[in-house]
Amino acid sequence: MNRKIVIPFAALAVFLLHAQSTAQVYYDFTQSSGSYTAITGGTVLRSGTFDLGVPQNVALPAAFTFSGTVYNSCNVSIEGWLSFGGTNPGSAEVTPISTSSGADGFIAPFGADLANSSAIGSTPEMRWEQIGNEIIFQWQDVRRSGSAITERFSFQTRLNTVNGEIRLVYGPTASIDVANTNNPQVGLRGATNSVFLNRVVTSDWATSTAGSVNNATCVFSSTVAPASGQTYIWTPVPAGDVRVSAVTGVSAGLLLPTNNAVTIGAKVKNLGPTNPQSLIHVYYSVNGGTRVGP
Repeated sequence: MNRKIVIPFAALAVFLLHAQSTAQVYYDFTQSSGSYTAITGGTVLRSGTFDLGVPQNVALPAAFTFSGTVYNSCNVSIEGWLSFGGTNPGSAEVTPISTSSGADGFIAPFGADLANSSAIGSTPEMRWEQIGNEIIFQWQDVRRSGSAITERFSFQTRLNTVNGEIRLVYGPTASIDVANTNNPQVGLRGATNSVFLNRVVTSDWATSTAGSVNNATCVFSSTVAPASGQTYIWTPVPAGDVRVSAVTGVSAGLLLPTNNAVTIGAKVKNLGPTNPQSLIHVYYSVNGGTRVGP
């Protein structure tokens, strides 16, 4: 739904109260730098030498809500992903977001063909542990299949059972094989591969962008890799929450003459699953000034 207003324009911020409801569950995405804290307790699912392996089914110690559905278990794969519900995708699944597998959903911190690292001092394993409100799944000292055995990196998926937040946290990397171009799929997939929230990295994991196709990948190389502590966060949007999905009529950064009238279109959505409403109140401010509205 669009709402148009005409104002003397310099810089616009739009605030919304109500808009049309949909039946989908949405997530907000943020990315940040932080720290990587390895877990050492809990349950070890795989260790030592591994490559392929049937995903391990884990009974969750507390229920987790993914895309609006409550789950009490998940499947965890050495190939850098975990899935909920439906069919167990199997040991050969290395493209968790673009796959047509019958799982109800996927979380992929590093969806690719992976194996254990054999670097000196490495302790390759896959384990999980509950700490407070978080259920943490950790892939430690792994490498991409086909890479030199000294390639080594670690990462985690952290599920917050209270607020539904999903955190993908990346650990240190070492000896990344320059000849391997096996780049991972990173992000979330819904009940089918047409429902996805994935990330694209071309030159810097700190500035990833949203993927537009389900088979998008993140470059992983000796010059493009996540810094230790790099974190991707998906937070469920509260029911009834509202977002501006598009603002049209002016280009970002455009300077306009004083008192020049410009028509601005604001496309808004109610992202919550309930209480559809047709009444829309749009407020705007110019240059951070007082909000103006109906």
